[in-house]
Amino acid sequence: MGETEHKKQGAPEGHAGGHGDAHGHGAGHGDAHGHGDAKKDEHGGGHGKNPMGKYIGMTMALLGVLLALCSAMVGGSRTELVATMVEQTATGQQYQAVSMKHRTLMAQLQQLHALLPSDPADFEKSEKQLTDIENAAAASKNPAVPALHTLRLETSNVLNTVTPTGSDVLRFVSLVRDYEKQKDVAGEWAESYEDAIEAHKGATEHFEWAQLCAEFGIVFASIALMLQNRAVWGVSLLLAVSSMGIAGWAFTTSRAKLSVAEHKIEEGKSKYLGLHMDEGQAKGDEDLLKDIERIEAPAAAAANVAAPAHTPEHGAGEHGHDAPAASAAAHH
Repeated sequence: MGETEHKKQGAPEGHAGGHGDAHGHGAGHGDAHGHGDAKKDEHGGGHGKNPMGKYIGMTMALLGVLLALCSAMVGGSRTELVATMVEQTATGQQYQAVSMKHRTLMAQLQQLHALLPSDPADFEKSEKQLTDIENAAAASKNPAVPALHTLRLETSNVLNTVTPTGSDVLRFVSLVRDYEKQKDVAGEWAESYEDAIEAHKGATEHFEWAQLCAEFGIVFASIALMLQNRAVWGVSLLLAVSSMGIAGWAFTTSRAKLSVAEHKIEEGKSKYLGLHMDEGQAKGDEDLLKDIERIEAPAAAAANVAAPAHTPEHGAGEHGHDAPAASAAAHH
């Protein structure tokens, strides 16, 4: 009976022990499950962080592309700006040259104007009075008539020498008007570059802003990757979008302004080249040369004919011993 009670009492203990083992096994299983949960959590956590790092890396790559693109656009805009400023300088120099020619011709025209009669009506009146005096002296058979005629002839020669002809004055007036028109057109052509220069300046500045946004975006993306912080990553994304927006806006607006400015430049250039100043001036120059040849050619021909006849006499009179040699040279 004692044994039986002992077994009965032991049975619960054994059962308890078995249950305890079972619970122990369960505990162990629970530990295993806990270990598995820890691995799962660790594995899941890894899956949670890796996509974020991958996305941040893609953001950094995008920002790098934007940075390179903006840097290239800044360099291109600066190059176009320098080229446009060089063209404007060349056009401005051409304007200055035409302006100097215009002022020089105006000064010469002022000198010609000083030699002209101040009042043509008074000049004609004085000429008529002199003619009346001569006619009166001739009618009265005054002995001073030859002297008066001689004085008038000498005066006419002096006036013909110092007084410019009407054709010369009109030629100067035509040149002055042509250069004045050319100067105005050249000035408009030089001013037409201002809009293009402003457009290139604005585009360069805005591309620099976009480049700055991309640089800051890369910095914030690096910090987000290091700290695994979504807020900082959001800032880098915002900067990337800002960089793309500024770059796109700068490109479209600058292209529109440059299209209008370049059309204006081409219009000014075509208007300047369409004046054909060289052709008109070349014709006037040729007429002037022909007129000078017409006046001077007879005098030069007469001088050439008279020179050989005068030279031997001079040589024979002063240098008699050189006369034979001079005659031989002339004969040769």
